[in-house]
Amino acid sequence: MLRTFVIRFSRLILKKRCSEGNAALILEQAMRKAGHSFTWMEDLRRQRATFFHETAPWIAMEIKSRQPSRYELIVLNENVADLEKDPNCVSFEAYRQIWLGLQACAADVQRVALAMIGEAASSLTNGG
Repeated sequence: MLRTFVIRFSRLILKKRCSEGNAALILEQAMRKAGHSFTWMEDLRRQRATFFHETAPWIAMEIKSRQPSRYELIVLNENVADLEKDPNCVSFEAYRQIWLGLQACAADVQRVALAMIGEAASSLTNGG
């Protein structure tokens, strides 16, 4: 969705063509420049594909320890009776990392978009 924003922003606001590959490169460069990781992107892509095309999420609670009581929310990719035998699930912490990565990327995109607007405005005032 951020890649689509970059493409449309370039086309509609800056009046420049931007391919999917260029948009992905812009996002990756913006995140690297800010020192942010983008490993979460593959997790997000995989989870979106799974839940849009293959199955619905199953919410479960994993017992981390009984004394003291510690639990963790997990999202199952299918109805699993025994997580020990079939650990087809994603921890809530993994989703938290995807969310934090997405937040950081959105801030990076905002920074890049403002810089691009500044460059375009400067180009117009300098006769370019």
